[in-house]
Parts: sequence; structure tokens; C-alpha cells
Amino acid sequence: MMGAREERAPLPTIGILANDDERLRKVTMFNLKKDTTNEELKSWIIETTGIAESGIVSVEVREPYNKDNPNYKILADIEFDSTKTTDECISNLYKIDEKERKFKDNTMNMSRTIPEFIKKDGKKKESSKTKSKKLFVANLPKESTNIEEELKKHIGCLADSEETQILGTIESYQVIMQKDPATGNRLETSQGIAFIHVSSEHLADKLAIQCGGGFEIGGRRIDFKKNVVKQDAGGMRGGMRGRGGPRGGMRGGRGGFAAQQQWGYYGPQGGYPPQGYGPPQGYGQDWSYQQQGYGGYGGYEGGYY
Repeated sequence: MMGAREERAPLPTIGILANDDERLRKVTMFNLKKDTTNEELKSWIIETTGIAESGIVSVEVREPYNKDNPNYKILADIEFDSTKTTDECISNLYKIDEKERKFKDNTMNMSRTIPEFIKKDGKKKESSKTKSKKLFVANLPKESTNIEEELKKHIGCLADSEETQILGTIESYQVIMQKDPATGNRLETSQGIAFIHVSSEHLADKLAIQCGGGFEIGGRRIDFKKNVVKQDAGGMRGGMRGRGGPRGGMRGGRGGFAAQQQWGYYGPQGGYPPQGYGPPQGYGQDWSYQQQGYGGYGGYEGGYY
């Protein structure tokens, strides 16, 4: 006899971070040589990216927390005076050729530092290491008549001005609500999801942090993170195999894509069922068709921490 499944308590809803939130002002730089000093790195950043010296609050070169790999590289934690300066530094660094990003013969890579509230969520921590221009939104309410407008109201404003578009723009919203295969009507029990496509990986990184603490639409806690696609062990055998709802749901259609999503969706009232991410029940072939996207490359050399 199987015991009762223990459900994890829902993580707190932090809400969407304001654009001037200090958690958006921090970056981690990777692949430094072990003899690098704080001042050397600071001078290189100023010269290479054109950021004013006054825009850099602090630079701290350090060893990674996990030093099991004998070939580990030194990291640096950097804080800027504003989110705008942070965006400009990242944007300017990646505008130049990879050969021009070399510092002491090593190619420099920079990424926003993952805040604690995301590191405490295992799935979001893993997705934060993925390179993607696609964001995944889950647990959208079935009651709302226009989910796209709701998403634009909450998220569109985060990249709609000259100051907030430094890293790129939001390109499109792709809302998917579960439908009855016989009638095409939305099911009363549907769990809505959406994908938000943006123009750069760096903007996806920023929005995943800015919205990653969860927010509410129609009284439901909305989950938001970077989209993760993993190769199906069977190669080009088709699309999703859904394990979304209670008792596993219906198996997704065998479409023409090799990628297999590794998601999970939130249960009623924002609970986190341990069965993990997968499409809601009954998506079949249409669901499989939607699963094109961007593969996960993992973190930069040396990892995030």
C-alpha cells in the first residue's frame, strides 16, 4: 500500500522586482586567472566596456565555492550603481568580438548573479544556467479572458522604454490553454501556460530574475523562469511525453521534435506537486508541435558559483 504523497509547501511570492532593485545590479564574471587583482579587473572592465569608474560600486575577485575541479577558474562578484549601468556593461561586453574579450589570455564571460530566492528553488536554479531566448510561464488562470493582455500588463512594461531595452526587446507572447480535442473549446480544468520570446539571452536572464519570485494573475501564483529543453534519449523520435496533471495525465503526441521539456506545473492554489513539470492533461499532437525552442547549454565554464 502506497503511503500518502507529501506535498512541499509553496515558496513565498516575492513579486516582480522593480527595475532599480539592487538584486538586478550584480553580476558574476568567469574564467579569470588566479593572479588577477580587483583593481586589474576593474580597470579592464572600464577600458573594455566604456563604463564610468563611478558606475562600479565594488569588484571582488574570489575562488569558486566548489573547488573540486583542479582546473577551476577564479570568479569575480561585481556590483554596479544602477540596473541601467549593469545592462550597459553586459551589452557593451557582448557587442565586441570574443577575441577582444580576452583578459590575460582568457576569454571573459559575465552573467547576472543569481539571487538567493532563485537558488532556493531547485528547478529555477537549474534553468538559470540555461542559455535561452525563451521564457516559460505556468499556472495561468483559466478564468481570465485575455491572458496575453494580462502578461503584457505585468511583464511588457519591464522592457518598453529606452532605458529598459538596453539588452533587447520582448518579441512575442505564445499562450497555450488546454482544449478539448473534440470541440476545440477550452477545458474547465485547464492549466494555462505561455512562452515569452525575447530578442537576447541577456534580456531573458534579467527577466527570469526580475519575475522569478512569482507574481499573481487572477488570484493564482504565476511561475516564471527560463525555458529548458533537453534532448530526448531516443534522438529524433518525436515530441513531448506529458506527465503533467495528477496521476500523470495523458501522454503527449509523438510529433517531429527531439526535444523533451523538463518542466513542472503548479497545483491548485500554488502548491508544488512533486511529480515535476510536464504539460497538463490531454495536449496530444498539438502540444508536441509547440515544443520547438532553444537547447540548454549549461553554465559558463567554472559554473555560476
